[in-house]
Amino acid sequence: MPSLLKQDHRYYSQFYDSDRKPNRKKVPLKTSRKRSAKQAHRRLVDAWATGEFDPWRDNPQTFREQGVQSPTLSVASSQFLDAKETEGLSSRTLNSYRGRLSGFRSEVGDKTVHTIGPEDIEAYCKDQNVSTSTRHTRFRVLRSFFGWLEENGAISERPTESVTPPNRPQDFPRPVSEDELEQICEAVRSDYEQKKEMNGVRQGDIIWRERAFRWSYLTGMRLEEIARLRWTHIDDAKGLVLIPENKSGRPQTVPLIRRAVKVLGDAKKDHKKTEAEYFVFRSPRANPTERNIGSWKRHHTTKFTHYRKKAGLSDEITHHSLRHGTASRLAEAGKTATTIKEFLRHSSIDTSMKYVRMSNEQLRNEVDSVFS
Repeated sequence: MPSLLKQDHRYYSQFYDSDRKPNRKKVPLKTSRKRSAKQAHRRLVDAWATGEFDPWRDNPQTFREQGVQSPTLSVASSQFLDAKETEGLSSRTLNSYRGRLSGFRSEVGDKTVHTIGPEDIEAYCKDQNVSTSTRHTRFRVLRSFFGWLEENGAISERPTESVTPPNRPQDFPRPVSEDELEQICEAVRSDYEQKKEMNGVRQGDIIWRERAFRWSYLTGMRLEEIARLRWTHIDDAKGLVLIPENKSGRPQTVPLIRRAVKVLGDAKKDHKKTEAEYFVFRSPRANPTERNIGSWKRHHTTKFTHYRKKAGLSDEITHHSLRHGTASRLAEAGKTATTIKEFLRHSSIDTSMKYVRMSNEQLRNEVDSVFS
Protein backbone atom coordinates (compact mmCIF):
# COMPACT_ATOMS: atom_id res chain seq x y z
CA MET A 1 0.00 0.00 0.00
CA PRO A 2 1.51 3.41 -0.93
CA SER A 3 2.39 5.54 2.07
CA LEU A 4 2.39 9.27 2.81
CA LEU A 5 5.76 10.54 4.03
CA LYS A 6 6.96 13.82 5.46
CA GLN A 7 10.57 14.91 5.07
CA ASP A 8 12.04 18.36 5.69
CA HIS A 9 8.55 19.83 6.14
CA ARG A 10 7.41 18.57 2.70
CA TYR A 11 5.14 15.65 1.83
CA TYR A 12 5.73 12.70 -0.53
CA SER A 13 3.85 9.64 -1.76
CA GLN A 14 5.95 6.46 -1.68
CA PHE A 15 5.00 3.53 -3.93
CA TYR A 16 6.34 -0.03 -3.71
CA ASP A 17 6.55 -2.72 -6.41
CA SER A 18 8.94 -5.64 -5.90
CA ASP A 19 9.05 -6.24 -9.68
CA ARG A 20 10.30 -2.70 -10.49
CA LYS A 21 13.71 -1.09 -10.18
CA PRO A 22 14.04 0.64 -7.89
CA ASN A 23 11.29 -1.18 -6.04
CA ARG A 24 10.42 2.00 -4.10
CA LYS A 25 9.45 5.23 -5.87
CA LYS A 26 9.07 8.47 -3.90
CA VAL A 27 6.86 11.13 -5.53
CA PRO A 28 7.02 14.77 -4.30
CA LEU A 29 3.59 16.25 -3.59
CA LYS A 30 5.03 19.80 -3.50
CA THR A 31 3.10 20.93 -0.43
CA SER A 32 3.90 21.46 3.23
CA ARG A 33 0.24 21.29 4.29
CA LYS A 34 -0.98 17.93 5.56
CA ARG A 35 -4.56 18.31 4.35
CA SER A 36 -3.49 19.17 0.81
CA ALA A 37 -0.94 16.35 0.85
CA LYS A 38 -3.59 13.81 1.84
CA GLN A 39 -5.85 14.92 -1.02
CA ALA A 40 -3.04 14.76 -3.60
CA HIS A 41 -1.82 11.41 -2.22
CA ARG A 42 -5.32 9.93 -2.45
CA ARG A 43 -5.67 11.00 -6.09
CA LEU A 44 -2.34 9.40 -7.04
CA VAL A 45 -3.09 6.19 -5.16
CA ASP A 46 -6.53 5.87 -6.78
CA ALA A 47 -5.06 6.53 -10.24
CA TRP A 48 -2.25 3.99 -9.62
CA ALA A 49 -4.81 1.36 -8.58
CA THR A 50 -6.78 1.82 -11.83
CA GLY A 51 -3.68 1.91 -14.03
CA GLU A 52 -4.08 5.59 -15.00
CA PHE A 53 -0.85 6.61 -13.28
CA ASP A 54 2.54 4.94 -13.14
CA PRO A 55 4.90 6.67 -10.67
CA TRP A 56 7.94 5.06 -12.36
CA ARG A 57 6.95 6.40 -15.78
CA ASP A 58 4.61 9.42 -15.52
CA ASN A 59 5.32 12.96 -14.41
CA PRO A 60 3.52 13.12 -11.05
CA GLN A 61 3.15 16.90 -11.05
CA THR A 62 1.56 16.99 -14.49
CA PHE A 63 -0.79 14.19 -13.58
CA ARG A 64 -1.67 15.79 -10.27
CA GLU A 65 -2.54 19.09 -11.95
CA GLN A 66 -4.66 17.28 -14.51
CA GLY A 67 -6.49 15.55 -11.70
CA VAL A 68 -7.32 18.83 -10.01
CA GLN A 69 -10.61 20.47 -10.96
CA SER A 70 -9.45 23.99 -11.76
CA PRO A 71 -12.17 26.58 -12.38
CA THR A 72 -11.58 30.02 -13.79
CA LEU A 73 -11.02 32.90 -11.38
CA SER A 74 -14.51 34.32 -12.02
CA VAL A 75 -16.22 30.97 -11.36
CA ALA A 76 -14.09 30.25 -8.29
CA SER A 77 -14.78 33.74 -6.90
CA SER A 78 -18.54 33.22 -7.20
CA GLN A 79 -18.31 29.82 -5.49
CA PHE A 80 -16.15 31.27 -2.70
CA LEU A 81 -18.55 34.18 -2.06
CA ASP A 82 -21.55 31.83 -2.03
CA ALA A 83 -19.79 29.62 0.51
CA LYS A 84 -18.90 32.59 2.72
CA GLU A 85 -22.46 33.92 2.55
CA THR A 86 -23.70 30.50 3.67
CA GLU A 87 -21.24 30.69 6.59
CA GLY A 88 -22.99 33.89 7.66
CA LEU A 89 -20.47 36.60 6.75
CA SER A 90 -21.93 40.11 6.79
CA SER A 91 -22.85 41.91 3.56
CA ARG A 92 -20.13 44.47 4.32
CA THR A 93 -17.43 41.76 4.46
CA LEU A 94 -18.80 40.01 1.37
CA ASN A 95 -18.74 43.27 -0.58
CA SER A 96 -15.14 43.84 0.50
CA TYR A 97 -14.19 40.34 -0.69
CA ARG A 98 -16.10 40.81 -3.94
CA GLY A 99 -14.37 44.12 -4.70
CA ARG A 100 -10.87 42.81 -4.00
CA LEU A 101 -11.39 39.63 -6.04
CA SER A 102 -12.84 41.63 -8.93
CA GLY A 103 -9.82 43.92 -8.84
CA PHE A 104 -7.47 40.95 -8.82
CA ARG A 105 -9.27 39.43 -11.84
CA SER A 106 -8.94 42.73 -13.71
CA GLU A 107 -5.22 42.69 -12.93
CA VAL A 108 -4.33 39.11 -13.94
CA GLY A 109 -7.20 38.13 -16.29
CA ASP A 110 -9.73 35.36 -15.89
CA LYS A 111 -7.16 32.58 -15.57
CA THR A 112 -7.80 29.10 -14.28
CA VAL A 113 -6.89 29.28 -10.61
CA HIS A 114 -4.14 26.61 -10.71
CA THR A 115 -2.14 28.78 -13.16
CA ILE A 116 -2.00 31.75 -10.77
CA GLY A 117 1.44 32.09 -9.20
CA PRO A 118 3.15 34.07 -6.43
CA GLU A 119 4.23 36.72 -8.95
CA ASP A 120 0.54 37.54 -9.63
CA ILE A 121 -0.10 37.91 -5.90
CA GLU A 122 2.99 40.11 -5.50
CA ALA A 123 1.97 42.47 -8.30
CA TYR A 124 -1.54 42.99 -6.91
CA CYS A 125 -0.83 43.05 -3.18
CA LYS A 126 2.33 45.16 -3.24
CA ASP A 127 1.17 47.84 -5.68
CA GLN A 128 2.82 51.05 -4.46
CA ASN A 129 0.08 53.16 -6.05
CA VAL A 130 -2.40 52.19 -3.31
CA SER A 131 -2.30 52.73 0.45
CA THR A 132 -0.66 50.41 2.98
CA SER A 133 -4.08 49.51 4.31
CA THR A 134 -5.36 48.56 0.83
CA ARG A 135 -2.29 46.39 0.15
CA HIS A 136 -2.77 44.58 3.43
CA THR A 137 -6.51 44.05 2.79
CA ARG A 138 -5.86 42.70 -0.70
CA PHE A 139 -3.42 40.12 0.65
CA ARG A 140 -5.75 39.10 3.48
CA VAL A 141 -8.62 38.49 1.05
CA LEU A 142 -6.48 36.51 -1.42
CA ARG A 143 -4.99 34.40 1.38
CA SER A 144 -8.51 33.48 2.52
CA PHE A 145 -9.65 32.82 -1.06
CA PHE A 146 -6.74 30.56 -2.07
CA GLY A 147 -6.87 28.81 1.30
CA TRP A 148 -10.50 27.94 0.59
CA LEU A 149 -9.60 26.70 -2.91
CA GLU A 150 -6.88 24.48 -1.48
CA GLU A 151 -9.18 23.03 1.18
CA ASN A 152 -11.74 22.20 -1.49
CA GLY A 153 -9.23 20.53 -3.82
CA ALA A 154 -9.33 23.14 -6.60
CA ILE A 155 -5.58 23.82 -6.27
CA SER A 156 -2.73 21.78 -4.84
CA GLU A 157 -1.09 24.60 -2.89
CA ARG A 158 -2.00 28.21 -2.27
CA PRO A 159 0.29 30.70 -4.11
CA THR A 160 0.06 33.14 -1.19
CA GLU A 161 2.30 30.81 0.87
CA SER A 162 5.33 31.94 -1.14
CA VAL A 163 4.57 35.65 -0.74
CA THR A 164 5.75 37.78 2.17
CA PRO A 165 2.67 39.65 3.47
CA PRO A 166 2.67 43.43 2.91
CA ASN A 167 3.39 45.59 5.93
CA ARG A 168 0.42 46.17 8.16
CA PRO A 169 -1.07 49.68 8.22
CA GLN A 170 -0.05 51.92 11.11
CA ASP A 171 -1.70 51.02 14.40
CA PHE A 172 -2.93 54.54 15.06
CA PRO A 173 -5.72 55.86 12.80
CA ARG A 174 -5.82 59.52 11.79
CA PRO A 175 -8.60 61.13 13.85
CA VAL A 176 -10.26 64.43 13.01
CA SER A 177 -10.09 67.01 15.78
CA GLU A 178 -13.02 69.17 16.79
CA ASP A 179 -11.27 72.23 15.32
CA GLU A 180 -10.88 70.40 12.00
CA LEU A 181 -14.53 69.39 12.12
CA GLU A 182 -15.48 73.05 12.55
CA GLN A 183 -13.38 74.02 9.53
CA ILE A 184 -15.09 71.37 7.39
CA CYS A 185 -18.53 72.47 8.59
CA GLU A 186 -17.64 76.10 7.87
CA ALA A 187 -16.77 75.09 4.30
CA VAL A 188 -20.24 73.53 3.98
CA ARG A 189 -21.97 76.64 5.39
CA SER A 190 -19.98 78.92 3.13
CA ASP A 191 -20.96 76.88 0.07
CA TYR A 192 -24.60 76.90 1.16
CA GLU A 193 -24.73 80.66 1.77
CA GLN A 194 -23.07 81.49 -1.55
CA LYS A 195 -25.50 79.37 -3.53
CA LYS A 196 -28.44 80.62 -1.49
CA GLU A 197 -27.61 84.22 -2.45
CA MET A 198 -27.63 83.18 -6.10
CA ASN A 199 -31.01 81.43 -5.66
CA GLY A 200 -29.30 78.23 -6.74
CA VAL A 201 -30.28 76.09 -3.76
CA ARG A 202 -33.41 75.10 -1.85
CA GLN A 203 -33.97 75.69 1.84
CA GLY A 204 -32.09 72.97 3.72
CA ASP A 205 -30.13 71.73 0.73
CA ILE A 206 -26.32 71.32 1.10
CA ILE A 207 -26.45 72.40 4.75
CA TRP A 208 -27.87 69.01 5.74
CA ARG A 209 -24.40 67.58 5.14
CA GLU A 210 -23.04 69.70 7.98
CA ARG A 211 -25.63 68.06 10.26
CA ALA A 212 -24.55 64.60 9.07
CA PHE A 213 -20.83 65.31 9.61
CA ARG A 214 -21.47 66.61 13.14
CA TRP A 215 -23.72 63.64 13.90
CA SER A 216 -20.99 61.21 12.86
CA TYR A 217 -18.50 62.89 15.20
CA LEU A 218 -20.90 63.14 18.16
CA THR A 219 -22.25 59.60 17.96
CA GLY A 220 -19.35 57.66 16.43
CA MET A 221 -21.79 55.97 14.07
CA ARG A 222 -20.42 54.30 10.96
CA LEU A 223 -21.27 55.73 7.54
CA GLU A 224 -23.58 52.86 6.59
CA GLU A 225 -25.44 53.21 9.90
CA ILE A 226 -25.98 56.91 9.23
CA ALA A 227 -27.13 56.17 5.68
CA ARG A 228 -29.85 53.85 7.08
CA LEU A 229 -30.93 56.10 9.95
CA ARG A 230 -34.66 57.00 9.99
CA TRP A 231 -36.61 59.12 12.46
CA THR A 232 -38.26 55.98 13.83
CA HIS A 233 -34.84 54.90 15.11
CA ILE A 234 -34.64 57.93 17.44
CA ASP A 235 -36.00 57.21 20.93
CA ASP A 236 -36.23 60.63 22.61
CA ALA A 237 -37.84 59.22 25.76
CA LYS A 238 -34.97 56.80 26.46
CA GLY A 239 -32.28 59.03 24.97
CA LEU A 240 -31.12 56.32 22.57
CA VAL A 241 -30.51 55.80 18.88
CA LEU A 242 -31.41 52.33 17.62
CA ILE A 243 -29.15 50.73 15.04
CA PRO A 244 -31.23 47.84 13.66
CA GLU A 245 -28.21 46.18 12.06
CA ASN A 246 -24.54 46.89 12.70
CA LYS A 247 -21.70 45.65 10.47
CA SER A 248 -21.98 42.22 12.09
CA GLY A 249 -25.73 42.11 11.46
CA ARG A 250 -26.76 42.67 15.10
CA PRO A 251 -28.98 45.43 16.57
CA GLN A 252 -27.31 47.96 18.88
CA THR A 253 -28.05 51.30 20.56
CA VAL A 254 -26.09 54.54 20.90
CA PRO A 255 -26.59 57.04 23.76
CA LEU A 256 -28.12 60.29 22.56
CA ILE A 257 -26.03 63.11 24.05
CA ARG A 258 -27.25 66.73 24.27
CA ARG A 259 -25.18 68.08 21.38
CA ALA A 260 -26.47 65.27 19.15
CA VAL A 261 -30.05 66.20 20.13
CA LYS A 262 -29.35 69.73 18.88
CA VAL A 263 -28.12 68.31 15.54
CA LEU A 264 -31.42 66.44 15.22
CA GLY A 265 -33.31 69.67 15.92
CA ASP A 266 -31.39 71.43 13.16
CA ALA A 267 -32.05 68.51 10.80
CA LYS A 268 -35.79 68.78 11.44
CA LYS A 269 -35.70 72.48 10.55
CA ASP A 270 -34.19 71.60 7.16
CA HIS A 271 -37.43 69.89 6.11
CA LYS A 272 -41.07 70.87 6.08
CA LYS A 273 -42.11 67.39 7.11
CA THR A 274 -40.40 64.58 9.06
CA GLU A 275 -42.34 61.32 9.22
CA ALA A 276 -41.19 58.30 11.23
CA GLU A 277 -40.07 56.37 8.12
CA TYR A 278 -38.23 59.33 6.56
CA PHE A 279 -34.44 59.24 6.47
CA VAL A 280 -32.88 61.69 8.93
CA PHE A 281 -30.05 62.99 6.79
CA ARG A 282 -31.11 63.79 3.22
CA SER A 283 -31.44 66.49 0.63
CA PRO A 284 -34.92 68.10 0.39
CA ARG A 285 -34.95 66.92 -3.22
CA ALA A 286 -34.34 63.26 -2.34
CA ASN A 287 -36.96 60.55 -1.92
CA PRO A 288 -37.55 60.56 1.86
CA THR A 289 -38.24 56.81 2.22
CA GLU A 290 -36.22 55.06 -0.49
CA ARG A 291 -32.45 55.08 -0.90
CA ASN A 292 -29.65 53.22 -2.64
CA ILE A 293 -27.40 52.87 0.39
CA GLY A 294 -24.22 52.18 -1.57
CA SER A 295 -24.74 55.17 -3.87
CA TRP A 296 -25.59 57.47 -0.94
CA LYS A 297 -22.43 56.44 0.93
CA ARG A 298 -20.19 57.02 -2.11
CA HIS A 299 -21.70 60.43 -2.84
CA HIS A 300 -21.57 61.53 0.80
CA THR A 301 -17.93 60.44 1.09
CA THR A 302 -17.09 62.37 -2.09
CA LYS A 303 -18.73 65.48 -0.65
CA PHE A 304 -16.80 65.10 2.61
CA THR A 305 -13.56 64.98 0.63
CA HIS A 306 -14.67 68.05 -1.34
CA TYR A 307 -15.29 70.12 1.79
CA ARG A 308 -12.19 68.80 3.54
CA LYS A 309 -10.15 70.07 0.58
CA LYS A 310 -11.95 73.42 0.66
CA ALA A 311 -11.00 73.66 4.33
CA GLY A 312 -7.35 73.04 3.37
CA LEU A 313 -6.96 70.01 5.62
CA SER A 314 -4.72 66.96 5.31
CA ASP A 315 -5.45 64.24 2.73
CA GLU A 316 -5.10 61.73 5.59
CA ILE A 317 -8.51 62.82 6.88
CA THR A 318 -11.36 60.68 5.55
CA HIS A 319 -15.00 60.43 6.54
CA HIS A 320 -14.10 57.54 8.85
CA SER A 321 -11.74 59.94 10.63
CA LEU A 322 -14.88 61.41 12.23
CA ARG A 323 -15.47 58.13 14.06
CA HIS A 324 -11.78 57.98 14.97
CA GLY A 325 -12.15 61.52 16.29
CA THR A 326 -14.96 60.42 18.60
CA ALA A 327 -12.81 57.69 20.13
CA SER A 328 -9.75 59.95 20.39
CA ARG A 329 -11.74 62.70 22.13
CA LEU A 330 -12.95 60.21 24.73
CA ALA A 331 -9.41 58.89 25.28
CA GLU A 332 -7.99 62.39 25.62
CA ALA A 333 -10.64 63.12 28.25
CA GLY A 334 -9.29 60.21 30.29
CA LYS A 335 -12.09 57.74 29.58
CA THR A 336 -11.25 54.05 29.86
CA ALA A 337 -10.96 51.58 27.01
CA THR A 338 -14.14 49.94 28.33
CA THR A 339 -16.08 53.20 28.00
CA ILE A 340 -14.74 53.76 24.48
CA LYS A 341 -15.62 50.18 23.51
CA GLU A 342 -19.19 50.55 24.76
CA PHE A 343 -19.79 53.91 23.09
CA LEU A 344 -18.11 53.07 19.76
CA ARG A 345 -19.42 49.46 19.85
CA HIS A 346 -16.04 47.94 19.03
CA SER A 347 -16.11 44.15 18.75
CA SER A 348 -12.79 43.91 20.63
CA ILE A 349 -11.36 46.01 23.44
CA ASP A 350 -8.00 45.82 21.61
CA THR A 351 -9.40 48.30 19.08
CA SER A 352 -10.43 50.66 21.89
CA MET A 353 -7.00 50.36 23.51
CA LYS A 354 -5.38 51.88 20.39
CA TYR A 355 -6.95 55.22 21.23
CA VAL A 356 -5.89 55.03 24.87
CA ARG A 357 -2.32 54.28 23.82
CA MET A 358 -2.40 57.09 21.27
CA SER A 359 -3.63 59.51 23.95
CA ASN A 360 -0.90 58.37 26.35
CA GLU A 361 1.72 58.83 23.64
CA GLN A 362 0.53 62.39 23.00
CA LEU A 363 0.57 63.12 26.73
CA ARG A 364 4.12 61.76 27.02
CA ASN A 365 5.31 63.94 24.12
CA GLU A 366 3.71 67.05 25.62
CA VAL A 367 5.25 66.45 29.06
CA ASP A 368 8.57 65.51 27.48
CA SER A 369 8.64 68.81 25.59
CA VAL A 370 8.29 70.70 28.90
CA PHE A 371 11.29 68.99 30.49
CA SER A 372 13.50 68.74 27.42
